[in-house]
Amino acid sequence: MLRRLREREENRSVVKHIRVLKSGSVPGIRGRDVAVFPLGTADEVSHSARYLLSTSATAFSVHDAWDMAFYRYICSGCMPGAARVRLFLKQGAGEEQAKKEAATANGLAGMCGAGIQLLSMDVNLSNSLDESECEVTFLGESKIDPYASAAGKKALAGLVLVCAGNAGAFGSRLMYEENRPAIEEIYGMTFSEISQMRLMKKPKPEEVLKIIQSHADIRIVKACGYGGVYGALWQLSQVIGTGLDIRQRDIPILQETVEIAEHFNQNPYMLNSSGSFLIICSDADAILRDFTGSGIPAAVIGTVSGQEACLIEESGRHLTPVEI
Repeated sequence: MLRRLREREENRSVVKHIRVLKSGSVPGIRGRDVAVFPLGTADEVSHSARYLLSTSATAFSVHDAWDMAFYRYICSGCMPGAARVRLFLKQGAGEEQAKKEAATANGLAGMCGAGIQLLSMDVNLSNSLDESECEVTFLGESKIDPYASAAGKKALAGLVLVCAGNAGAFGSRLMYEENRPAIEEIYGMTFSEISQMRLMKKPKPEEVLKIIQSHADIRIVKACGYGGVYGALWQLSQVIGTGLDIRQRDIPILQETVEIAEHFNQNPYMLNSSGSFLIICSDADAILRDFTGSGIPAAVIGTVSGQEACLIEESGRHLTPVEI
């Protein structure tokens, strides 16, 4: 079971179809949410830039895989134009389940504004899987390279680091669903049901994208996911090529996430945090107002340091490569 999809596996799924366009070409994607591939020759791109953007995500349901991939894609500042869905159904799954998941994918594609074209829906049956899995890949075009403004340590040093969305909510929700009887026994059924409602609340990708597009001072956006906020912070530092000074106490997080993680001896800041975003910008106040006005918790959690290390201020801990 792919409970923690490693980044190299996720990256491989992102670029495999890009290699078809140009044999041997592999975009630089370490730590990035989308693979970026220039369309046309170097001269054509410089005069009329067009880029192919793509990303993928894998989860145990169409809904979760769709959201995770969507959150990653909108960090480019664009809406995807098309999607590909691959289902890997567990042993004993029948045609009825395949139809249900296909209907879910079609419904999700149609709900996204003008709609996302569903290019393909592949269904595979496996006798070796204990749980069904789904992979969603998004594709689209852009006139800008979303990582162009992230280059250069001097240009970013001193800028503000914002975290939007509750850290670890996605991962603690999964832990809750898998261990509901035990959690209800500890905390009581009423508290448990309220907690589930809070954990299931997630940002709407279209609302997050609208906020990203409305602030020209945003330099780069990074989606959190496997590896949690800690993993995303380390990956962000790899993208921008410099360190970060981080105040852990200011990272938005639900008390339910803290308690569930503590009960299962997990670090809440390393739980899957899909639905949370890291943003480097110069005017945090306006961005915070827009996120909180949309019901999405957000806070300034640090700055770009200009040094090499990602430093957690409270503990003095230096973030190292996070195993995801």
